[in-house]
Amino acid sequence: RDDMGNIQEEPGVWFDPGTFNTVGFVDCKVYEIGTPHSGPAAPEPGSPRRPWWYEFQRAFYDGHHRLHAVKMLSFIAPNGLYVAIWGPASARRDDTRLVHWSNIDDLLFQMQNRYFGALSIFFGDSKFRVRRWRCIRGRHARSIFGPWNNAREEEEDRVMNRARESIEHSYADQENHLQKLKQEDLLKMGNDPVAMLKLF
Repeated sequence: RDDMGNIQEEPGVWFDPGTFNTVGFVDCKVYEIGTPHSGPAAPEPGSPRRPWWYEFQRAFYDGHHRLHAVKMLSFIAPNGLYVAIWGPASARRDDTRLVHWSNIDDLLFQMQNRYFGALSIFFGDSKFRVRRWRCIRGRHARSIFGPWNNAREEEEDRVMNRARESIEHSYADQENHLQKLKQEDLLKMGNDPVAMLKLF
């Protein structure tokens, strides 16, 4: 829409047939949890800290967001439906590590070859720009030393960023329906990890 509220058609980016078959979007959602193994080992005054407290806290610490958390790897179609989900896993590791752990790229590749005969991709942000995958592609991140490599990459990112907003809406709907995911006092890994992970 323009400043007056009128809808205007905006031309997109032309992709040659078969070169950019995007069927959905990939992203990781971070859920904050309570600090694992915090507090004393017993209720008596002077009680020492819980055993292995440092290892537990370090294992789930997300240095990017500066909190303890778990994350879910999600593949979502443009209409908001989930195509695949993997996790939760420790948020200490980056998003690309979850792709390797889940082996989701091989699964998507085999499934598409068997049932569809054509290879399509899921588009993610700049964290997914590693080119070794067959079914996942990331945006062209700007270099810290300068702009994009060319105007074509800049235009691709601009158009696809607007389309990727659908995955953020799906996360918002999920949290609105599952209020427990926003209550970190219920997500305590040190008390009952099995019960906590069942919430996901």
